[in-house]
Amino acid sequence: MVKFWKKYICFFLSLLTFITSEAADYYRVTADVLNVRTQPSKKGEVIGCVKRGQVVKSINDDSPEGWIHIDENGVSGYVSASYLKFSHSDKGEQAASSESAFQKLSDKLESFALPDIGERLMTFIIVLLLIIQIVFVKLEIRELTWVAVLLLALVAIAELYYLLMDDVDITWFCERFEVGWFGCVIGFIGFALFLYGQLIATLETLGSINKSSGVYVNWIWGVASWGVGILAAFALSIFDADIEGFGIIFILYQAGFCIYVLIVNIMEKQILKGILYPLFYLLIMIPFSILLAAFLALVIIVAIALLIGGALLGGSSSGRRGGGNVTLDDGTELYETGIDTYRDHNGNYWSRNGDRFTREDN
Repeated sequence: MVKFWKKYICFFLSLLTFITSEAADYYRVTADVLNVRTQPSKKGEVIGCVKRGQVVKSINDDSPEGWIHIDENGVSGYVSASYLKFSHSDKGEQAASSESAFQKLSDKLESFALPDIGERLMTFIIVLLLIIQIVFVKLEIRELTWVAVLLLALVAIAELYYLLMDDVDITWFCERFEVGWFGCVIGFIGFALFLYGQLIATLETLGSINKSSGVYVNWIWGVASWGVGILAAFALSIFDADIEGFGIIFILYQAGFCIYVLIVNIMEKQILKGILYPLFYLLIMIPFSILLAAFLALVIIVAIALLIGGALLGGSSSGRRGGGNVTLDDGTELYETGIDTYRDHNGNYWSRNGDRFTREDN
């Protein structure tokens, strides 16, 4: 679990696309020339070759360890895994450089060994900090805007710490085995309220920054873009579309928004704030967007479960009913005459109690 969330953070820090895209079976060749053989052995006949930087697609089969079965330009054979490096896409050398930067950042995050405070305690700390921040913002003490900024920054730092802890499950309060079904429902509602509260606190704090500095920045264009980006990434992933291209566009948009904040502040001769405010914006939005993505994933899972459950119930019901009529297991057809009352072909009347049908004269 920890690797997933650390890579998810990389997803927002480096390239939006890698962590949400499906793990395609692509490999980049690291040898100058790599032979393709008929058998997974050095004794196999050479039937072709691939060159350095070329990206090949593997065939998912039970290849022996140390060998990978590939299909390249119609040539199907085995190559040594020692000269291949996993690739997140089939874009070749251009993608390799960005992938390398992503991998370095991912490895760096995974090397962190933060003390494990505990999921429940960290959740309590984050919620408590957010409540304090919301209360302070609602007091509207303009002279102490920096306190509201500091409190929200502490919330974001605590969330990042939480996400980087070893073996953490950020949605433990929505796990049936952890809290039971009732606790799962309460945890889901609480998660939604928490995200809503953090969103309001974020907008209120950013608005207080505008008031105290005298520099107007339309922060909603930046804040809303994260939610739109997550929904778009989910949609593109479902339809197996070009999510990498979208990720680059998303990052360029965020960079452009930060430059916009910088320029607006420079025009008002507030260079230091022009540098600090975009950094503050990124600090609070990265962990919030990760939590939002987790919540939306839960919503999708619940929606799918409800749809499947409804389809199963509907299918079960349709097997017994047809236009208000019911066919019993012995083939007797009943025609609905009222609420839970039926009549068969012989004129006999039936009553219904749940799934049980009883003839009135019995």
